[in-house]
Amino acid sequence: MKKNLSLTWQAPTRPYKPRSHEFWANAFMIVALVVLVLFFAQEWLLMAVIISFAFLYYILNTIEPPQHQYHLDQKGVLLPQMDTPLPWKAISHFWLSQRWGHTVVNLVTKLADYPFIQFVVPANKKKAAQQILLRHLPEVPAPVNSADKVSSWLYRHLPLQR
Repeated sequence: MKKNLSLTWQAPTRPYKPRSHEFWANAFMIVALVVLVLFFAQEWLLMAVIISFAFLYYILNTIEPPQHQYHLDQKGVLLPQMDTPLPWKAISHFWLSQRWGHTVVNLVTKLADYPFIQFVVPANKKKAAQQILLRHLPEVPAPVNSADKVSSWLYRHLPLQR
């Protein structure tokens, strides 16, 4: 007889790490330097794109994400943006990752609208969530692409704060 496992928790919609004034000052100086070089090269569109991405990054890292309720059970995964649970048969595999001290569950789905879903799991619910996920899905190692390698190298060798 299978045990009916169910897990519900509250978590932010994305990992969040507050940044110091030193970080923002360093980031602003780097963006200003790049924009200044592009100004002299008369690359107006590229300047606008860089300033837009810098603004988006600033907004996403200064506004704390809202808390939402997540639920795992025998039917599937209930996410805040969905009215009904995402069935297990619509998910191909998962892996767990760490980001800024948060455990993140990464789901790869077979759906065209949601090919990849991430959500945060609190540390005290990680083991229970992993146990439920393993009952229904295979766990795979996190794929590493060249963008991940470059960003982790930059993060280690070019810190914007101490």
